Amino acid sequence: MLLVETLALLAGVAYFVFAIVTDQARLLSTLIALAGFTLLAAVWVLSLAVGLLQGKKSSRTPAMFAQMIPFSIGIGSTSGPNSNALVAAALLAIALFVVGLLLSKPVANLMNRSL
Repeated sequence: MLLVETLALLAGVAYFVFAIVTDQARLLSTLIALAGFTLLAAVWVLSLAVGLLQGKKSSRTPAMFAQMIPFSIGIGSTSGPNSNALVAAALLAIALFVVGLLLSKPVANLMNRSL
């Protein structure tokens, strides 16, 4: 799931870069900052996914923390002038699903095994 999240973040980077190249930005500096931040987030989530695949205990807690990003965006998507219940539900479901997987017994057994 973290690899899927990485792909989604990279799609966001591609969207921002496309908007920069096609001159669709109202504030170019803000769009560049969003593209850079999203790229850094993609690299971070990818490194967490690789760490989990390698069975590194130090990747589990940051991976859970990383789920707070889509969770908080999902909560924020429930109200306001541009609220969207579908976006909120999708983000909340993904975040809760990944946290559930990270807390599951099979994953806990993998992370607590001695090498």
